[in-house]
Amino acid sequence: MKIRNSLFTAASVCGLFLIVQSGFSQGSLTPPGPPGPTMKTLAQVEPRTIVNAANTLGDAGDAFIISRPGSYYLTTNITGASGQNGIEITANNVTLDLDGFTVQGVSGSADGIDIPGTQNNITVRNGIISGWEGNGLSSDSPSSLGIVFERLNVSSNDTTGIELAGLGEILDCNSQTNLGDGIDFGGGNVSGCTAIGNAGAGINGEVGLFFDAGIIAGCSADENGFDGIDAEDCTVTGCNAVENSGNGISAFSSVVSGCTADDNLYEGIFSALGAVSGCSASGNITGIYALSSVVSGCFVEMPANSTAYGILVAPTGKVSSIGSLTGNTCVLPAGVKKGGTPIAGIFVDSSANRIEDNYVAGALSAGISVVAGASNNVITKNTVTGSGANNYVVPAGNDLGPVGTAATSTSPWANISH
Repeated sequence: MKIRNSLFTAASVCGLFLIVQSGFSQGSLTPPGPPGPTMKTLAQVEPRTIVNAANTLGDAGDAFIISRPGSYYLTTNITGASGQNGIEITANNVTLDLDGFTVQGVSGSADGIDIPGTQNNITVRNGIISGWEGNGLSSDSPSSLGIVFERLNVSSNDTTGIELAGLGEILDCNSQTNLGDGIDFGGGNVSGCTAIGNAGAGINGEVGLFFDAGIIAGCSADENGFDGIDAEDCTVTGCNAVENSGNGISAFSSVVSGCTADDNLYEGIFSALGAVSGCSASGNITGIYALSSVVSGCFVEMPANSTAYGILVAPTGKVSSIGSLTGNTCVLPAGVKKGGTPIAGIFVDSSANRIEDNYVAGALSAGISVVAGASNNVITKNTVTGSGANNYVVPAGNDLGPVGTAATSTSPWANISH
């Protein structure tokens, strides 16, 4: 029957399988050696070095010294001692991760973290540095390259919060309530930082001393005791400078764009031998003070207690004249006074400037005014309202386009007066 034949076939196959299996010899049952490790070592799990007395022994002037290249990190807060720096880095090619911990100064202590010589390729990140009688964090040599400070909160130090004398980057840091400047840098890039309530300048970029150019981008500098941002040979872009006791932004041989500078004690934006574009400056004594500079596409609104001008154009010691104002808006409330007389919206105190396509509104002694003795200024296509017959006060020797109303003027160079 079919069932018996199937059983016979299955039995035959099983027997053949057993015969074939018995034809192969078994391997050795003796282990080739002792079992190897199955877990990673500590060095493999955390291939970095802890900052402590065993690994980074200090000396009389430093609590800890990082003297070899490598990656280092904190596992606890560090408290300084009188007469000592917290951590000194004397090697090249070092990364120090504070890992969220605090490097805390005490009375009589020196710098929080100090890079004293010409060290290169140093990164310090992720933590708090506070309460030191020197600088919070300092790279001292202008010859150092590749220095990076990032994601740090630096506060209440007796001199500068963050100092970078050489070339590098300061990224996403907060420096506040220091007795000197919030951030000083000699070259490179300062981006995404805040500097609040420092006794000196908020951000001080003296790039021109050592390097060709620097960038200050997306930063805020508020309520500092001097200028919010002080820049030389820099590009300053997308920054805010509010309620500082000096100028909002002081820029020398620099380009300032897309910034806001409001309610500062002196100038909102001061520019010498530079360019300012797309900025807003409201509530300052002078909105924009331009020395031999180009100012375009900016908005200025003056406060009721103003004692100066909306936009002032003046010469520098290096260049006796030459600058331009184009496409700016300057609005002054009625009754703004200077010495008992309403002030001018745009005041030109030099020669050979281009004043074009600006809008000035307010009950002023003059909308656009050129100082007596200045000459060769070209004033065309502006609109001024609110100052009546004194909308344009321009002496002979300057090129003033025809003045009329929007309804009657036909010249493409006409200045509109309402």
